[in-house]
Amino acid sequence: VGFRGGEYPAAAMRPAIAFAVAALALNFDPPTSRALLRGPAPGAPGRIVGPLWASSKSAKRSGGGRRKRAAEPLWPGEETLSRFLCVSRSYPGVRCIHADPPVFEVDDFFTPEECAAYVDKAQERGACMGSPTLSAFTQTERTSTTWFLKYQDVPEFLRRIELLTGTGLSQFEEPQCVRYELSQKFTQHLDTLPKSMMTAEGSGGQRIATVIVYLNSCDLGGATMFHELGIKVQPKLGKALIFFPAEVDGTPDERTLHSGQPAFDTKWIAQTWIHEGHYVGAIPEGTSKDEARGPMDAFAAEGP
Repeated sequence: VGFRGGEYPAAAMRPAIAFAVAALALNFDPPTSRALLRGPAPGAPGRIVGPLWASSKSAKRSGGGRRKRAAEPLWPGEETLSRFLCVSRSYPGVRCIHADPPVFEVDDFFTPEECAAYVDKAQERGACMGSPTLSAFTQTERTSTTWFLKYQDVPEFLRRIELLTGTGLSQFEEPQCVRYELSQKFTQHLDTLPKSMMTAEGSGGQRIATVIVYLNSCDLGGATMFHELGIKVQPKLGKALIFFPAEVDGTPDERTLHSGQPAFDTKWIAQTWIHEGHYVGAIPEGTSKDEARGPMDAFAAEGP
């Protein structure tokens, strides 16, 4: 298939090139395929080196059949872990989707039955009000409805957060349920609080973690978008999303700027925030962390 002297008429080389391409397509011995594509060196005899039908064993010995080692799952590095609250790597279903700042998802954080029950409790027992907007972004627009639930009404939610994050109930804000109806949204915002809201006793300092659970799936719209990170999280029934609006020392991280994209169907979420220190919840009337502790401990004995 070659000619002496290093000059090869194009028409004469076409069969050799076609044969080499076919050999590559059939996963033949790579060194042989490369030799075919190169052709003989100038001045060398025109010949093919090696068999064209190398077995898979010989291909592995030559390096052509060697498989690449599977990449390690994404996880924050030690320096990042020292700055943020982070989560337990052993929690069932947890995975990291962004390492710095850390963003995590947990599939099946709620069962379908728990998702439905959470919505029912919110509508039956929760304190309903317009969704508050606390972001420092003055252009932030929020069009949704929020229910505040009693701590003692959602012990499964709270205990799972403790197990996932290693924090305690004393740091948790009031659990909420939020509904976004057709075209409703929450434009770009940060979850950190202004300093004016962190001075009162029991305010708990800054929010250092956000926990969201999607209570239904949305095929179109309704995604949580992290604009600085290039991440879009689509609502999926029972899936939790965890990220960190501030470091453990309360330093805000503006890279967590995010939005709730307009919904094309009704979207429901459960949410709460974890603070630096002790937070005193007051909404709705009668909410009690002390009364929640017993049901939470009973649930913990059954596992997450």
